[in-house]
Amino acid sequence: MKYQHEQQGFTLIELMIVIAIIGILAAVAVPAYQDYTVRAKMADPLSKADAAKSQVSEYFATQGSWPADNTTAGLAQVSEYTSAYVSTLSIASSVLTIVLKTIKTGVIDSGATIVFTGTDAKGTIAWACSAGAIPQRFLPRTCVGL
Repeated sequence: MKYQHEQQGFTLIELMIVIAIIGILAAVAVPAYQDYTVRAKMADPLSKADAAKSQVSEYFATQGSWPADNTTAGLAQVSEYTSAYVSTLSIASSVLTIVLKTIKTGVIDSGATIVFTGTDAKGTIAWACSAGAIPQRFLPRTCVGL
């Protein structure tokens, strides 16, 4: 009578295939996750810009002219507009400039800027965005392709 040996566990080939599949998935997932974290960090400067744009728009609606600076625009202490990712936020007439801190070295370094320029569009403010050296994949849809 022949002894039949049932296979128990995985063979070396099966284990190597599983490891290769995990490696491929990791190679795709890690860069996508890194891009996601940078986009999430970019939400902070953009939310601060939205608050400042609101103040500028309110000033323009009540005064009929652009504010000369942060104080004229009615922005609170400048420190309220700085954060882990925002170095400075400044207003000069219709231009709102955000200077960023390093978000990801080699991708968005310290000193990168996002500039919003307001124009009077028949009583409402239309904001145009430009973002120099910041890769477009990290910008909001309103800044892409301008």
